[in-house]
Amino acid sequence: MDQWSFLSNTLAQVIGGLLLTALAACAPLFRNRWLRRREGIDNWTLTQSIEGRRLQQALATAVDMDSRALEAKLDKVIQAKEGLRPILVGGLYLDLMVRPVGTTELKAEEWSDADPIEMQLGGSCYWLGKNLHRLHGQSSHLYSMLGGSDDALTASSDRLIAEEEWILNAPVRGSNSSRTAISVHLIQRSNRYSTIFTYRGVLAEMSWRNLRGELAKALGSPSLLHISGFFKTNLSSGLMDFLRPIHNKHVICLDHGGFVSRVESPPAVLAIREVFEQSVVDIYFCTFGEFRGFCEFSIGARQQRHKESPEITIRRLATSQRLPCLTVVRGEDLPDHEKVYIIVKGKVTVVALAKSYAIARGLVFSKMLFDACFLFSLTHNHTGEPLEIRATAAAHEGLISWADASARKNN
Repeated sequence: MDQWSFLSNTLAQVIGGLLLTALAACAPLFRNRWLRRREGIDNWTLTQSIEGRRLQQALATAVDMDSRALEAKLDKVIQAKEGLRPILVGGLYLDLMVRPVGTTELKAEEWSDADPIEMQLGGSCYWLGKNLHRLHGQSSHLYSMLGGSDDALTASSDRLIAEEEWILNAPVRGSNSSRTAISVHLIQRSNRYSTIFTYRGVLAEMSWRNLRGELAKALGSPSLLHISGFFKTNLSSGLMDFLRPIHNKHVICLDHGGFVSRVESPPAVLAIREVFEQSVVDIYFCTFGEFRGFCEFSIGARQQRHKESPEITIRRLATSQRLPCLTVVRGEDLPDHEKVYIIVKGKVTVVALAKSYAIARGLVFSKMLFDACFLFSLTHNHTGEPLEIRATAAAHEGLISWADASARKNN
């Protein structure tokens, strides 16, 4: 071996030895640092897990408190000496009923076989009050707005309202140039569905600011406040400010209605989510489509689950966010609409009719038959019972009433 080879080998051995020594010396340092980092990660994960469980426990406690608070409010409403006079807030319409419509496509043609056009009042708040009176003899306060102009359709609305003996108050008037809301119903010859064209008119002005003074007269004793027609009015503005001071005294229900194209807006949906999260709404009425639409909009996710049944969807979404302590999913858009889904404390209960009952499709505002019987039962019976028992019994009574109305229509 020459001199240079010997020197290079010797140098390599010396450097290699030094590196091995340095690595051996540093290994405990790196190991301790890695262990500390690993311990920090484990501690962070443990902390997050503990915080998650604490949050779930806190939410469960809050939901349980909301449930007991609603039970207490229902008991006060039942025991009220003055008797219950529901307060119904929503859109009131003059409905123009055109039937029979024998086409499913609008064309530049004329049909001359229409029946005489019928005029009637409409809107969820109207049909709820109408059914409460027809089925249970109950009068209600109805707070909506009519146009301030003297046009013929507003005059017809005034005449029809005067004929409704169950309405305890006069409607609120809009500005002088405003017109009453109108809905034109094109009813299919088969009676299976109708196409509706709506003119909102004065309802665009309707807000808590316009109603506050009138509502104060009816909110003296514990009562039931039912809000509907949400997206076609301006009731989303100031919703929390109005409900927060009164929610401890009154049972507050919300039925926001369908998500109508070009009418609803993100701020309105966010207003609903706010009052749900702050527990100032007690009861939430919705159809399956409305429930899914609100929940998916609220959580910002629209997942396509083509093979998912309505029941699985309801159970999945029931735990996705904060809902009022009692949610009722009902309506004709359920494949089996002889069922309703009750959500109490995040738990979904299915209430179904016996097979001998059937509910026909196509009844005008038929779900309000169910709502009327449900609310009457909830505010008149089952004092002292847990909320789950009250809601299940009320749902069963509502379904039977709905089925009975279907049977009368078919006969």
